[in-house]
Amino acid sequence: MEPSHVRGEIDRILRVGDGAEFADALMDLIDCNEEDLYDRLPAALKTAVAVNAFSLESTSGGFYQLIANSAPALLHDIRSGLRTIGATEAVRFLDDICNKFPNGVMPDDPAERFRILGKLDGADGGKAFRKLDNEYGSTGEDVLALLKMFVARRQDEVATTLAEWSQQR
Repeated sequence: MEPSHVRGEIDRILRVGDGAEFADALMDLIDCNEEDLYDRLPAALKTAVAVNAFSLESTSGGFYQLIANSAPALLHDIRSGLRTIGATEAVRFLDDICNKFPNGVMPDDPAERFRILGKLDGADGGKAFRKLDNEYGSTGEDVLALLKMFVARRQDEVATTLAEWSQQR
């Protein structure tokens, strides 16, 4: 895609009112559905994809699902992306959860992650993560609105990076 075309697309999606629709349109532009492509994403685009992953996982299944379905490397990118856009509450909650794992280390093995998550959740009668989800929800933090502000503030950088990315793939 040409930079001028990408800038026009970024302008268009920034006018989308709904955060989820904005994120969907941005993900369509980034077009990164394969893991090897994700690993090669430039930082600004990786931030967008990681924040969107946080939103999708935490909205559909809460922090439990986010941790269960995300490898430690992806969680690192999610945390970094959330920090970049200023989602301080989400970072705080993620840090608190990760610190509950033995030695503060999240296992790579999904079965081991599930086992530890079950133990952590069961410590409160199976409601620990639901309680965290409710607490996070009460903060009012909207990561997709923060992502949209991030893209708006860095529109030229995002557009240029996206144009270069689309030519490299």
